[in-house]
Amino acid sequence: MPNSTLSASNSTETTVKTDAQHPWEDFDTLLRHAERARSTNDKARARTLYARVVELNPNDPRGWTGLAETAVSTDEAIISWAYTLALAPNSWEARIQMDAYIEERINKSGVADAAVLLALARTLAEVGQKPSAYRLVTHSTELDPTNVEAWLWRAGITEDRADAVDCLRHVLSLDPNNAQARAGLEWEISRQHQPTFKPPVDASGAINLYEKGKTALHNGNLADAHALFVQATELDPNNESVWFMRGSTAPNTDEGLQCMEQTLRLNPRHQAAKDAMWYLRVKKYRESFAIRTSPPLALDEPASAVPSTPQSKRQFPMVWLGGLAILILVVALLFLFWR
Repeated sequence: MPNSTLSASNSTETTVKTDAQHPWEDFDTLLRHAERARSTNDKARARTLYARVVELNPNDPRGWTGLAETAVSTDEAIISWAYTLALAPNSWEARIQMDAYIEERINKSGVADAAVLLALARTLAEVGQKPSAYRLVTHSTELDPTNVEAWLWRAGITEDRADAVDCLRHVLSLDPNNAQARAGLEWEISRQHQPTFKPPVDASGAINLYEKGKTALHNGNLADAHALFVQATELDPNNESVWFMRGSTAPNTDEGLQCMEQTLRLNPRHQAAKDAMWYLRVKKYRESFAIRTSPPLALDEPASAVPSTPQSKRQFPMVWLGGLAILILVVALLFLFWR
């Protein structure tokens, strides 16, 4: 019968050795090998490694930049550069590259590509690249003027109210019973022709509710805290801190995004809201699409050994960010609470 102590020791040594042989879980190692593969023009290997880099840390723009530079299609390059810009908005290289790929995609597209352009536009809009998304969805409506969904997305993305009205009217000409277009059109017209109603502001009442909300949050009563923050925003819609706390305690992603957007309208430099906005956008993206992860690739294994995936079924790999998002929001909340 083998010695139990010796067996346990051997097991531990085996575990350590095994872990050392699996750099597939190490971000820095994978990034280094990916950049080396790209420098030697081994794009297939580099792309596989960059995909894993993004999966391990989707918040590092280097992984998305690598995916963009090793992309096997124009569409993949556009989306990868869009994510790079979402993380590094001041990257002129990413902006120039994405605009060039979008121009190429538009110039080479035909009627059959209208749906693909719409899908690209939706993805770009969801990561905050609305101007680029508008270019794509506009061309989609030009290629296929009968696509109701494309016209609705164009109306939602445009910054021009007159264009939004025209888009919604076009939807109703195609589908007179479209409730979404009818409601949107009534709302847009009311914004243009009626004075904006500004409810009376009760700043002191809002602050009182805000403090009660923070106390409820500190005691672990998330639902009660959110209800108090909602009331506070109704009393004082110009208080950025109240909107941020409402978004931080929101029960769903959509409300969280709306609150963070309002926070940034009131204070474009609100860094915590910017961080929360990014995580919520990625969370919403994950809620909308099925995720396919890349198969493991040993660092001494050629990229050709990895089973290929049909282009039409490829998805960008990402990890669940819910826990990370919650961590960021909790840190922000604690900062505000103890400030």
